[in-house]
Amino acid sequence: MISSFIVAQDTVQYNMDLKLEADEDYPRRLVPFPNGQLLAYGGEDGTVTSLDVASQKVRILKQYDEAAVRVIAISSDGKRVAVGFDNGSTSIYHYDDYQLSQPHPFAPPPKRQNKTGDDSDLDDDEDEDEVEDKRGSAFLSQPEFEDDDEDADDNLWTGPQLENAVRDMKFLPNTYWLAIASESLAGLCVVNVTSLESMADRYLQHQVEKEHDACGIRGVAVVSEKDDKKNHVFVASLALDGRLCVWQVGGMDQLANAEETVPCYRDENCCVPKKDVGMQLGADSSDQSCLPYWVRPGVLALPGKAHLQLRSVDLLDNGSFAVKESTKQDQNSDPAKGHIESIVALTSVGEHIVSSGRDGKVILWKLQSDEVSLKF
Repeated sequence: MISSFIVAQDTVQYNMDLKLEADEDYPRRLVPFPNGQLLAYGGEDGTVTSLDVASQKVRILKQYDEAAVRVIAISSDGKRVAVGFDNGSTSIYHYDDYQLSQPHPFAPPPKRQNKTGDDSDLDDDEDEDEVEDKRGSAFLSQPEFEDDDEDADDNLWTGPQLENAVRDMKFLPNTYWLAIASESLAGLCVVNVTSLESMADRYLQHQVEKEHDACGIRGVAVVSEKDDKKNHVFVASLALDGRLCVWQVGGMDQLANAEETVPCYRDENCCVPKKDVGMQLGADSSDQSCLPYWVRPGVLALPGKAHLQLRSVDLLDNGSFAVKESTKQDQNSDPAKGHIESIVALTSVGEHIVSSGRDGKVILWKLQSDEVSLKF
């Protein structure tokens, strides 16, 4: 049985302009950075802005001319930042000298100038927006980089080029291995972005193209789980047609070549009933938000239906998967307790799963601590 309630108390609302060009056909996204700021991106242009939660200040960080920004991922140590675009291109920023105690170089705090023009703290009565205006448009523009450009950013690499729009990216835990989901036929590949040389091979993509029927991938989720033998890393991929696959990718750095296969679980039926036709064909922005989410190791939450779907995922000793659906429709489809329209976004806070649906509800579901079930 399920216990759920609408989040309606102890919340604060702000009407802040994220400085992103409006477009209802593409989802806006927020990603936290190590310096405590949030990055905002999405819509139809290539703008990335920074949101300071404490001050509610929003400022433009970067503007890309080549295509709209669809996803930003950051490694756990902050030393790699990946940006994926609507045209299938990716950019990798590398900051090997970065420390978590510092402001992040991708999203640094604004330089502060006093009224004499010197770099220093702002006068108490001077607004940061005025300072941004003084600094000019050069701060807001992200130039196009060529290999022989003397002004090229030394901290920027050109990442893998995909055939179609990049939909999602996740770094594997505590590594520079990056899972990239796109609308390409292969749909998903894992690349090592430690260096330019290591990015040459794309792992999983041929296996993914077969298991996902050359469909393209809408989103990925990554989790690690330790046992007595080693640390296992699992990637869940959700295709444009709604089919789920789970990949055991731990120890990828020990693979001999990109053609080797890894253990895979393929869902027999599509867990998301409505197909996503892709960004290029104007998919509904809610469907573009339908991404899988690991609530914890071994427990995967899936969007797409009105009832909350959980999968219990276990790796057996022989390398195969034991996957079972731990929640059934009759348990949590009661409109008085759950959603009456499909879930489009998921996350978790503590022991609760948080779901957001097309019906406008945001609901908390409590996960049992000792088993994969939802508590009444």
